[in-house]
Amino acid sequence: MSKSHNTNDNANYYLPHTLVDRELDRINCNERVRSQMRPQYHYCEGGCNNVSICNGFEIPEKYLQKCRSSEKDVVKKVQVQKSGKSDFILFIRSGDNGSHTPLASADTCELDLDTNRPIAGSIAIYSAMNYIDSNPGELKRVIIHELGHTFGFDYRLFPYLRHDDGSPRTKRNQHTGEPELPTDANEGLEADRTWHTVSSKKTYKRIALTLPSVVNFARNHFRCNELDAVDLESDGDDGSKPSHFERRLSIGEAMSATHDIMASVSGLTLSYFKDTG
Repeated sequence: MSKSHNTNDNANYYLPHTLVDRELDRINCNERVRSQMRPQYHYCEGGCNNVSICNGFEIPEKYLQKCRSSEKDVVKKVQVQKSGKSDFILFIRSGDNGSHTPLASADTCELDLDTNRPIAGSIAIYSAMNYIDSNPGELKRVIIHELGHTFGFDYRLFPYLRHDDGSPRTKRNQHTGEPELPTDANEGLEADRTWHTVSSKKTYKRIALTLPSVVNFARNHFRCNELDAVDLESDGDDGSKPSHFERRLSIGEAMSATHDIMASVSGLTLSYFKDTG
């Protein structure tokens, strides 16, 4: 789940994220299953990978714990674990990313097996490093945006959200603990939108957040009690466009698809994280 922000003729727009060839929080295996013999453990039915790579960053071994390839076996250390009293581990690197160098990219590396909260993430800073001397405030805003993605503002993480009491918002498979949804589907996120033009009226399906705190904040902000959902970005590649608030509605918001020099973390973004459980 890498988030790439490109710099080209449309430099103000956060362009689509570069997808990483792996499943969400599966840096060590393709299919993780809870052990029936020892429920406190999970194992990887398809075997464990040799190394753990997140957003192009090879995770140092000291941050990894052992990966189980069966009910009994314990093999390579390729699963991120929290150390000490840390709630979240962040890996940061900088460098070049080819001819079309993005500002930065971000990835959620690992989720807690029981709560599904992000416990590790990675940020790669590319052309945004040019701001380090000339405009450090701009670099800070880019990093804040990327942090939002590592903390879970990501379309592919929506099926893992939970209610305030910790129960899953999306039905789970009893054997694997995974959401019972296709990888490209998310429950309760579609909203009808009617567009009026001079010549016609059309209704479109839009991907939108129906989370209670998000909707309540937006209703108060826009003074619209009939608002049923908050639209997510519809432009860009399929892997990234719903991972930002719709830019027409969220100018100046840190998690908007539009890069604003005055962007800040508003109550809209904070409401989302409140609703993650």
